[in-house]
Amino acid sequence: MLVLTISAGTAVALWLIYALIPTCYYRYWRHNPWETATAERSLLLSFDDGPDERYTPQLLHILARYQVKAIFFLPGFKAEQHSDLVRQIAGSGHQIGFHGYCHRNPWAMGWIRTARDFRRGIGVLHRQGIAPFWYRPPHGMITLANLLCAHRAGMQPLLWTVLVGDWRNIGGDEVLARLWRQVARREVICLHDSGEKTGGEPGAPSGTLAAVERFIPQALAAGYRFVTLGGAVEAKADGDLGEDDTR
Repeated sequence: MLVLTISAGTAVALWLIYALIPTCYYRYWRHNPWETATAERSLLLSFDDGPDERYTPQLLHILARYQVKAIFFLPGFKAEQHSDLVRQIAGSGHQIGFHGYCHRNPWAMGWIRTARDFRRGIGVLHRQGIAPFWYRPPHGMITLANLLCAHRAGMQPLLWTVLVGDWRNIGGDEVLARLWRQVARREVICLHDSGEKTGGEPGAPSGTLAAVERFIPQALAAGYRFVTLGGAVEAKADGDLGEDDTR
């Protein structure tokens, strides 16, 4: 019987290569996909962990009022449960990104489980006519496994530059204050329109919605513009979501 032994140093080195280095690279080096030529004071709104029947329709109403588009990163199991809301998001002209199927931490899943989760989640979106281009791994944890899965599916990772902890029930005033403490020039903002079964605190999205309703007009008045990224192809959505859209 062949027994393979790996020293502690080798195990640490493999872990660094498999998970820690890719995550740090995309979080702190390639976290923003914009070229430096992109206009300053540009903001990309992204929302994770929905759709949610209580909060997502309210958020879509707020975004429509200000004619702002966003990217919604959907876990497959929620897209499966709320296909009507997926159609509503896409039909409103927003982009849809992929957020895994079960929303488990990729660092704890391993290569085989990651691939299975990826295939299952993408299958849900494809059956709904959605072919996402942007991929945000749950918890922002990147591994060689989910990078390879994304590459094979023709997707690119997209993390964030602004993260305010709005999955906690901290209230709209605090969410808004944290946004303005972090927003500077060209930002990818990560907020949450749902936390049900993904680790968020009950009621937390209410604070997010209250903050977004105040943040958008404040940002517009301060000279910011809200943008979306090219590249996404929504197979059955109304309109072309693959072009840049600015406000």
